[in-house]
Formats: sequence, structure tokens, C-alpha cells
Amino acid sequence: MRGVPLNSRCVAILSSLPGDRRGPVFPDVTRNAVKLAFKRARARAGLSDFRFHDTRHEATSRLFELGL
Repeated sequence: MRGVPLNSRCVAILSSLPGDRRGPVFPDVTRNAVKLAFKRARARAGLSDFRFHDTRHEATSRLFELGL
């Protein structure tokens, strides 16, 4: 498990959820389930040359354009 920095809005949303929030937000979701969901979404979108890492690059570029 690793920590992820969150803005105040995200912290407020997570704090409002029931239960213990010191662990994973989605404890029953496996790494493989996320991988398969991404592959299915990529196929439905018709994107053959697109990796999950590309989403990180895109997000970083958009944040930079916003001056963050």
C-alpha cells in the first residue's frame, strides 16, 4: 500500500464514507480486475496503441497547462 496526496475535496468525500478509511478505498478490487477493465474500455474506445501510463502523462500535461 502507498500514500497518495489528495486535495481537500477528495479528503472530504473519503471522510464522509462509512467504515474505517485507513485501509484501501476499494479493498475487494484486485490489480487484475483493474487491468482487465482498462483493456475492455480501451477496446470499446477503439484505441489499440494506448497504455494506462499514457493517462498519467495526459493528466500531468493538463495540470501543467492550468498552471499547477
